[in-house]
Amino acid sequence: MNRYDDDDIPLTDADYDGVIYEPSSQSLQETQHLKKTESKKVLPKKTKKINQKSQYKIFMTATIISGIIISVVAFAVVYNSFSPNHGSSSSSVNNTEELAALKPNKNNSSEIKTEEDDENDKNLGVIKEIDAVKKTLTLSSLDDGFAYVLEVTGKTELKDKYDNSISLQEFKIGDIADFVYNKDKEITYLKLNAAAWTEEDVTGVKIDSENSLIEAGDKSYSYSELLNVTFKGTQSDISKIDELDTITMKGYNNTVYSISIEKGHSIIQISNKDKIKDGTFEVDNNIYKALSEVGSVKVKEGSHKIIVKGSNCEPFTKEIITSADETVNLDLSEVHIKTGVLLIKANVSDYLLTINDMPELSREPLVLEYGAYSIKLEKEGYTSFETQLILNSDQKTVNAELQKEVKMSKITVNTNPDGAEVYIDNAKVGYTPVSLQITQGKHNITVNKDGYNESVYSGVDITDKENIFNITLTKKASQSSNEESNNNEASSSEETTDS
Repeated sequence: MNRYDDDDIPLTDADYDGVIYEPSSQSLQETQHLKKTESKKVLPKKTKKINQKSQYKIFMTATIISGIIISVVAFAVVYNSFSPNHGSSSSSVNNTEELAALKPNKNNSSEIKTEEDDENDKNLGVIKEIDAVKKTLTLSSLDDGFAYVLEVTGKTELKDKYDNSISLQEFKIGDIADFVYNKDKEITYLKLNAAAWTEEDVTGVKIDSENSLIEAGDKSYSYSELLNVTFKGTQSDISKIDELDTITMKGYNNTVYSISIEKGHSIIQISNKDKIKDGTFEVDNNIYKALSEVGSVKVKEGSHKIIVKGSNCEPFTKEIITSADETVNLDLSEVHIKTGVLLIKANVSDYLLTINDMPELSREPLVLEYGAYSIKLEKEGYTSFETQLILNSDQKTVNAELQKEVKMSKITVNTNPDGAEVYIDNAKVGYTPVSLQITQGKHNITVNKDGYNESVYSGVDITDKENIFNITLTKKASQSSNEESNNNEASSSEETTDS
């Protein structure tokens, strides 16, 4: 029992092996009390032992899940590294929350990035907005397609493409730059990308929106939804670009990411051109068109010289200044139409003059604009005079001769007996009965028949009414005597016969 130095630790039967001990009554009482106390203590529960089969199932499940997670992460990393144009994919900004999204730096460091840092920490993006007051930039990342609103601080390292330090004011909207930012949305490093290119003063651009292509001369570029288009610092749209516009393009590889419209186009609308005959329209000695075929002309913004010519007008020249997206009205009523003097000489007076179906009361020499005219003179009792002419000289004369109007009426001549010759104004017109049309007015009518006296009617007034003449012819005297003698001889002969 020497190995137990502490009297408070109870001894067991093993400690008394081979020893005869008889406890006292007090020891018996203490022993009984100790047993009661120990019987009230709660013994700790035994931990259930997991068999080996269950452990194997758990291990395999955890291994499979870990493998799936590792595969997904590895695929995402590889896909991002091989995506074309540094991730200019369809994951563009779709809402306000994405616009302000912030991708954490890989090293979660707020220290300024330098060229010695890992290149994978850098992002490539297009500057969409610059707020000089708030000192913030909005960059569309070519890596993931999202837009980032980041702050420029005093610790931001600003570089040009040659690695020279520059100010924030030297960065422009549309610039393609490498940038690094920290978890506080602060730009720690911003540098114009050395591989990015710029094409200035580009004209004649054609946009193929169906295939997302931009044709400039003999070159062809692609573009995506990341394309940023501005017009004089204001956000615009690629559909507004015309071949007449002058633009600046910025891109990376063969993709255009930024277009700045430096000079736009405008429209010249032409009005009141109908009076100009054989007109031509010319702009800046370049655009030449027939005036009748043009209603409007598209031109570059700026100053333009307009020349309008016609066969009936003085040459018209005008300087106009147009602004982009503006429609300017060119009023050709200002064109001076040439004029000439029209002289009318007629064989009658007091006639009614009509020019282009409009009555003209003036008898003075008429001053008319160059052009085509229809002239008509009318007077009662005369046939009208009509002519067409083109006034294209200082003076033109019209010689008008009006003929007396001839009115016809029907005349009928009957005789008793029939068969008499009828003469009107000494002109034979036929044998009775006869009907014909003659002019109204005074006429002479003569009727002849052998054996009959001639009938003459002078100054007969032929009117517009029906004119009928019934004439009874009288026999000549000699003819009457012969007839009487023949009658007497016939009577004598009859008497002789009777006797």
